[in-house]
Amino acid sequence: MHDELSGLNEAWLENLVGKLRGKKGYQVLIGISGGLDSSYLLWFTVKVLKLKPLVIHFNNRWNDPIAVHNMALLIDKLGVDFRQYTSDDEYDRLCGAFLKAGVKDLDIPNDVYMTELMRRVAVETGVKYGFNGHDFRSEGSTPLGWTYMDAKYIRSVYKRYAGRKLKTFLNYTFWNQIKSAFAGIRQIRVFHYFNVPDSDKRNTMLDFGWMDYGEKHGENIYTKFVGYYMLPKRWGIDKRVVYLSAQIRDKRITKGQARLQLRLPVEVDESCFSSIYARTGASVTEALVAPKQTYKDFDHYKFKRWKPLLWVMMKLKLTSYHFYKKYTK
Repeated sequence: MHDELSGLNEAWLENLVGKLRGKKGYQVLIGISGGLDSSYLLWFTVKVLKLKPLVIHFNNRWNDPIAVHNMALLIDKLGVDFRQYTSDDEYDRLCGAFLKAGVKDLDIPNDVYMTELMRRVAVETGVKYGFNGHDFRSEGSTPLGWTYMDAKYIRSVYKRYAGRKLKTFLNYTFWNQIKSAFAGIRQIRVFHYFNVPDSDKRNTMLDFGWMDYGEKHGENIYTKFVGYYMLPKRWGIDKRVVYLSAQIRDKRITKGQARLQLRLPVEVDESCFSSIYARTGASVTEALVAPKQTYKDFDHYKFKRWKPLLWVMMKLKLTSYHFYKKYTK
């Protein structure tokens, strides 16, 4: 996947950007978290690509204060329009259901909600293109055995462990994915086309007044808890392996340098455990000892059955290459 993505044509995106500049109103949607990738993406879109974005944030009420500072800074200094959508109690119950279920995919409600939110805003505003800050050269792609995302799976976990159906959660169903694709709504991973080292992104942002929050994806307290506490402690999974492997493939670091980084522990502030229990109804202790399960123990989509359709969608850039390769193999 890395080698194939390395051959993407930068001229294709430059041509698209040229066309978008001629559109009135908002020209692109961008979701931000206050983290490095989305922050730099927003700066790059405004300052380098010269586009007018509508900026979206899904506030699941676990933002690190540094992330809040970063988002406010970007919105103010770049002069962009901003919409914030905030989670409710059902979202917390859903997170609690995943903790009780004994699965690895504890933080997928956030990503799925954000994806569906972006789709709905695209339909509402008529803005067809959303920009995404993912960079395969520095992040890679998490294997399905580590993180699996699926709207039917989310419904199934909630039904079994919360004892009810979802009502307010914005779930990005497969049908919504198909509707989105054939409505021409596209998510573009900008840094699959433009090769910008993380060091350049970080230095640019620091010069802008952005603040560093530490580890990758540490801008969200719950995401950090999942990635740097639950997954290593319960499953022996360190997602830094994925990030560092991508950087080794791109010759940004050596294997020796990566091993040294993996030896450095990541501190997770355990003071958040009481808040997690209060909001989700699931204790961290309960989550650590729950019988282990995977998405295969719940209802989920059989994406392989739809491989020909997804191949066409991928070729038309209506769904991501990553999604097609991972979910139809």
